[in-house]
Amino acid sequence: MTAISAIFIIIMCMVYLSSKQKETKSPVVKICAWLLMVFVVWVLCLPDQKQKSDKANHPGGQEVAQKDSAKHLDISSQKQFESSLLNYAITYKSQPNEIKKSGVYNKAINWEQGYLKEASFSGWHGVIKDISTPKGGESAIVVIKSCISIPKKYTEPQTTPMGEMVEVRAQMFNDDFFCLSYGTEINSKEPIYAQVGELQIGTKITFNGEFESGEEKSFTEDGAMTAPEFKINLISVKKVK
Repeated sequence: MTAISAIFIIIMCMVYLSSKQKETKSPVVKICAWLLMVFVVWVLCLPDQKQKSDKANHPGGQEVAQKDSAKHLDISSQKQFESSLLNYAITYKSQPNEIKKSGVYNKAINWEQGYLKEASFSGWHGVIKDISTPKGGESAIVVIKSCISIPKKYTEPQTTPMGEMVEVRAQMFNDDFFCLSYGTEINSKEPIYAQVGELQIGTKITFNGEFESGEEKSFTEDGAMTAPEFKINLISVKKVK
């Protein structure tokens, strides 16, 4: 029952009791009448309270609500995300000194975490980069690589006219591709373990999963900008034919 309904019932009860009070002056009758009114209102409100309690105590209820409101990223989001990181990498590599580079790094890290935090994704494309297991294979470390091409002007030596001379600067990137890594550890008892067991290094796949914090995992600042690594919870993989 809504609060408005409860207030309406209380008002009606008060009107009724006021009329009855004129007919009797017995304090016992008055007290009993007021207690009866409180009891009626409580009984009417009880189903709503029970419903709220059941919803709050429902197994996984809070988790489901959080997941419903969480961000979901499809294949177009993957392209947007990786292209944005490439732009940050180009900006980073073009800075004149380490102080400026660190400023770009901080902006990139903050943006990554905001974009990926508690986000799920599906239909992302990649290639199996590595599959490794400890002794006995109770778990497996899986690394998926995803690459996008770098514009040629950033992968070739740069030349600048200097009067009769030409200044030649080294290329910004040593490779034609900007690659990201998505890593995860899976337990042998999980269904995904068998799926990964059918794959090999170099296999093209689509994969679904979740990001935890969205925090980049590289050990160095340069690595974080030029070859980012992210930890994911891998849910499923499918070989691309």
